[in-house]
Amino acid sequence: MTNPAGGAPARDSYAAVGVAIRQAVARANGERLTGGEQRVLLAVLALVSSYSRLRDRVYVFQVADLAGGLTERHTRTCLEKLGRLGIIYWEPRRGHSVQSVLGLPADGESGSHAVPVTHAAMRVRRRPGGGQPQ
Repeated sequence: MTNPAGGAPARDSYAAVGVAIRQAVARANGERLTGGEQRVLLAVLALVSSYSRLRDRVYVFQVADLAGGLTERHTRTCLEKLGRLGIIYWEPRRGHSVQSVLGLPADGESGSHAVPVTHAAMRVRRRPGGGQPQ
């Protein structure tokens, strides 16, 4: 996450970030996310993966602003849920003006604390009868 020589965080490989984005989208499509949760997920993608990173330090207000002006409180609630669902990685920090660690789980990891998951847990849930994902 951080460049050993100091300065800006190191970039992750394009391939690893691409896999993480596709994994996050597949997991999100398997859940019933609210409009706010969808906007927060898009903000995470823009703030982290668009810089070719799996994780970065960000302020919650940055996510809230990019998510269309959500309140910080609502943004935190959305981040918590997305992390619980394994869609994103989020390490909240306490205190005002303190950056949290935000990002996408690497291939085979889940959300909040990057706990490994099985491939079965990553499959998108299907409707009975083989229909489209729920």
